[in-house]
Amino acid sequence: MAQQPEQINMMEDQADTEDVREVEEDIIQLHVFLVKPLNVNRASAEELSVFPFLTSLHIEALMQYRKLTGDLIDVLELQAVPGWSAELVRKMRPYATVKKEVSLRSTLTEDIGRGKTQLLFRSSLSANAGFLMRYQFNAPHIQWGVNTEKDAGEKFLQPGKGLSFISFHGAIKNLGMIRQLVVGDFIVNMGQGLMLWQGRSVRKTAMPIMVKKQSPFLQPYRSNDENRFFRGAAIHLARRKFEAVFFLSSNRLDANLKTDTVSNFNYVSSFLNTGYHRTADELADKNVLGYLAAGGMGSYHNHRLRVSVNFVHHQFSLPVIRANELYNVFAARGRNQTNYGAQYHYTWRNMHVFGELAFDGMGHPAAIQGLMAAVDSKFDLSLVARKIDRAYRSFQANAFTEASEPNNEEGVYLGASYRLKPNLSLDLYSDFYRFPWLRYRIDAPGWGQDQLIQISYKPDKKTLIYFRHRIEVKSGAGVSQQVKARADYKKLMSRLHLEFRPSLEWEWRFRIEFNALTKGDPETENGFLAFSDLFWSPLDRPYGLNARLMLFDTKSYDTRIYSFENDVMFYSLVPPFYGHGARIYLNMKYKMGERWQQFLKISRSFNGVPGKWNFRFQILFQM
Repeated sequence: MAQQPEQINMMEDQADTEDVREVEEDIIQLHVFLVKPLNVNRASAEELSVFPFLTSLHIEALMQYRKLTGDLIDVLELQAVPGWSAELVRKMRPYATVKKEVSLRSTLTEDIGRGKTQLLFRSSLSANAGFLMRYQFNAPHIQWGVNTEKDAGEKFLQPGKGLSFISFHGAIKNLGMIRQLVVGDFIVNMGQGLMLWQGRSVRKTAMPIMVKKQSPFLQPYRSNDENRFFRGAAIHLARRKFEAVFFLSSNRLDANLKTDTVSNFNYVSSFLNTGYHRTADELADKNVLGYLAAGGMGSYHNHRLRVSVNFVHHQFSLPVIRANELYNVFAARGRNQTNYGAQYHYTWRNMHVFGELAFDGMGHPAAIQGLMAAVDSKFDLSLVARKIDRAYRSFQANAFTEASEPNNEEGVYLGASYRLKPNLSLDLYSDFYRFPWLRYRIDAPGWGQDQLIQISYKPDKKTLIYFRHRIEVKSGAGVSQQVKARADYKKLMSRLHLEFRPSLEWEWRFRIEFNALTKGDPETENGFLAFSDLFWSPLDRPYGLNARLMLFDTKSYDTRIYSFENDVMFYSLVPPFYGHGARIYLNMKYKMGERWQQFLKISRSFNGVPGKWNFRFQILFQM
């Protein structure tokens, strides 16, 4: 249940622009709320922002409803909140409660005894297999955890590098002025991602109203990405209408280390985010770049308005020097990276406006302005405009942009969602953008446009059918790899998806996808993918199963198709499929009493090369 359809759709739609191989943080947080539901009578806007199906309009409407009517007497009363549909309340209900708060004194006294412990072990049955071990403790005001893992092919103890990976954190929260205090590993999310964003990203998806980034500013880190987090201390303070966050971090990064053989001068040419340390070259690049990070946020909020100022500074142990190419003329260089700026959001009736203005240390600007509006009970509208200077630079930023990094881009996005009938809806967006300066493999300014339309039909509670068509046209690399010239790139993508639940125990899903790609020449590349999923969850049995049969056929990697795979709990996988082949897998879950759960995934791909069966198992203990 913790993996909501909205999360799966976001990961699939964004898989070609960011690595979502192990984005576990949101799933872990939702699972925490399954075990210990969130009190919606006391929940802050930040706490509510972790739910992927809630927009800022939903959150603001709940805040105003509580001010006008007082505490809710039942979770089902959420249906009375303007804009909250019965379907939305159904999604929220497993994670929510309206219980009364106990006093601070009794909470502190009983905190440890009321806490929940979780132990998790995950591995695969193969030579030199990867594995993960995680310990977490969660209580109303106290939280700590340790996380260690190694990827397949790595050594757990790496010569000269220490453990493959280990992460740890301790946190206290909601104690007087202290909203949260974290020591150890944590992530920071600023504004709309122009300066810094290490958590869940928001980009173009088939949910066109979900355009605003709204994750908490500060979160303890509990996932397995080995580079995108801070290590140090951070504190979030709140007093009436004012809030402030301060953080200080000292960490190391994987980077491509280079040496000038003439002067014996060391520098890094790029950052590496794969987290793999299997070969001698990968080990040589592990943790070669140390960096200090410091920053903070100051915020004022009054009813429907919030205004914040943000600052972050990074200092690297070695200078960053990019390849001597024309498209890198404006690339970040040196040992320091500074960003500062301001953000705001304001809600007026059924309209929510938000924006961020940021600058780098050289004064180059970047701006994002957005709007979300519930025009009426059936029609929602979103608009995002961005203008980012070609020389603007930031580190670990992730904004609502076409490119993977926010720089050298201007664009306007318009999205709409229209509920034609209670069981029929239309979602669409259109995005127009351009790149004023050169990019990798393209020696000319670029442009592009992206349109999507999706029709969803839900004739009853047991059935869902949707059809999606997307058109992407942009200037791309020339056909010849030796000539870096502009050439129109046009890709058509279509999907038909069906879900049917004949009973509470059984569910069947089917999907078929096609795409067609042209790249500046008459020849068209085509891609095809189809799968069938079957789920069995007996109500009176401690076990459950799901299985998939998939076929795919694409001409090359350019026509790859991404598809989310169900897996063991907390593990998220959205692999690309290309070439010609098939894939099957079977997931099994078995619950032993109230505290132990076992998971097993058996999978195999058939794509014309020698393959083997893969096994991944997981043991989860909770008390």
